[in-house]
Amino acid sequence: MTKPGIHRKLKVAFRIAIASVFIVLGLIITPLPIPLGLLMIAFGLILLAYDNNRMTRHIRILRRRFPGFSRKLEMLEKKNIGFVSDVLKKTNPAKAMLLKLEEAAETETDS
Repeated sequence: MTKPGIHRKLKVAFRIAIASVFIVLGLIITPLPIPLGLLMIAFGLILLAYDNNRMTRHIRILRRRFPGFSRKLEMLEKKNIGFVSDVLKKTNPAKAMLLKLEEAAETETDS
């Protein structure tokens, strides 16, 4: 019988491996005329940010530094694509503070 913690660790390790593959392939494909490489890199970063708070902060900083890139991610966020939308909301610099306030309010009501 497996422990729940081991199952979660395997899922996280699998997501990190898949994200790494997407980022490496994206870097290789980026010079091509079709911007598929950038999409692969973005998806790899989203997978990394799903479990890693440090990566979430780095993506938030990048989105603050490059507002054009952030606007494109906001368009993707509006499509509500499962966990991708959740991660994009978490990394959105404008919405990050609102999410923290909502989480704090939820924990106060639970207490």
